[in-house]
Amino acid sequence: RNELGKADRSARQLHRAYGEMLKTLSQSPNQGQLPTLAQLLGDRLIQILKCLTLYCPIHERFFETVEKRRQHFEKLGFEPRPGLQGIHHGVVVRVQQEIEELLPSLLPSEDFAEKREALRARLENLLVESGGVPPGSRLIIFGSSANNFGRDTSDMDMCVFTPGPIDDRSELVRSISRALEASEDVIELNLRDTARIPIVMFKDSVTGIDCDISCGNALAVRNTALLRTYSHCDPRVRALAYILKLWTTRRHINDPSKATLSSYGYLMTIIVFLQTRKPPILSNLQQLPPDWPNSKSGAKPQLLVLHDTKDLECDTYFHTPPNDDFSQLRRFGAANQASVAALLLSYFHFYA
Repeated sequence: RNELGKADRSARQLHRAYGEMLKTLSQSPNQGQLPTLAQLLGDRLIQILKCLTLYCPIHERFFETVEKRRQHFEKLGFEPRPGLQGIHHGVVVRVQQEIEELLPSLLPSEDFAEKREALRARLENLLVESGGVPPGSRLIIFGSSANNFGRDTSDMDMCVFTPGPIDDRSELVRSISRALEASEDVIELNLRDTARIPIVMFKDSVTGIDCDISCGNALAVRNTALLRTYSHCDPRVRALAYILKLWTTRRHINDPSKATLSSYGYLMTIIVFLQTRKPPILSNLQQLPPDWPNSKSGAKPQLLVLHDTKDLECDTYFHTPPNDDFSQLRRFGAANQASVAALLLSYFHFYA
């Protein structure tokens, strides 16, 4: 079985490479100064176009006859489109208009960050003054409430960092739960002290925001900072993220418990997609030295963070623009003038 699997993968790779080569040849534009493709290839161009009628881009293979390919598409239930070149420009324009009309309703309110920071400060003060956490402890927001991809309906994820090491996370979460339970502002409290990551969940009655607090989740805090940095590199990052979040929510494909991706997972797919455009819109922040773009050595430091549930150190370094000056990173992606609509359609084509 393993040998058959290897042979199938090799065949698919060969068919895919050949198919891409033929597609490129058949679509190469005439720049005016060079001979046309038909002049260069002559009768071979007809053979190339004929070969493409035998290719399935989904299964990445050629069929012996057009009839067998047609039967294959009947089993699929649809015929794959040849790519974005088959979409009329007017469709892209209309999609862009709808995105511009829809996007303002998807973005959080202007006081989103201020409101949540005030709640964080109030809860931190409550926990410290009540003795729920050791003196000098800090309450840090992570996730969608801090990564610049949140909505007014987003939960507020927080974690406690103590001055010293946390010996027993379950006990610390129980102490936090007791302190919250004594507050009139906290309702619907739910303690999960035996979970893999001990956590206490509740609602703040003042703001109506659903909250949860865990302990020392340093890796999540760094991931949040990374996403926030990417969000400031180009305005199309957030626009694309909010549109795709709406799409995945309406189609019920954003729930890891049901074998679909989380919001974080979809953000990862967006970042990779934008890094692989030609020209790219996003750089790889993890590969840029601190003094980019004026670096001479290209040396990158390490920023090691202990994994939350494993005895493992993770390098969480990424380039952070000095003084939050994103002008260089924005210029990096400015060469690509694609609209959000064109990127959205390309995103679906890229991952299909």
